[in-house]
Amino acid sequence: QERENRERQAHRDSDRGPRGDQDQGQDNNDPSQAPQPDVMDVTDDSDSGLVETPEAKAEEKPKKPRAPRKPRKPAQPPGPTAEEIDQGRRVASPYAMQRSYAAGDWVDHAKFGLGRVEQVLDESAIEVCFADGARKRLVHGRG
Repeated sequence: QERENRERQAHRDSDRGPRGDQDQGQDNNDPSQAPQPDVMDVTDDSDSGLVETPEAKAEEKPKKPRAPRKPRKPAQPPGPTAEEIDQGRRVASPYAMQRSYAAGDWVDHAKFGLGRVEQVLDESAIEVCFADGARKRLVHGRG
């Protein structure tokens, strides 16, 4: 069937001129010369002659058991309160990657603003919670 469709297309293409028009010698009103639409056979080859729908195929397949859902990450506590931010603003130091920080220290980052060191992840990384609630991993102790 597919080969026949390709042959019809090739035949139609050979009848067209350089602009895609039919050659002048052909009668465009003759229905036998009209291009035939590509026809697709939708019947299956079984004895029943019925067409199998996608829904029928889905019903036949046994459903696989789903994988268990991954546990959700625990909700992050919200950022510092307005009162904590006011207190932190007084004691915050400009962030510098050369300096070492401890949990509870306040930093004033040039891009992210005022933030509190939530935890020291290792000797070279800290997690900082900024006033807008964003949490960032920053380097420290590189001096």
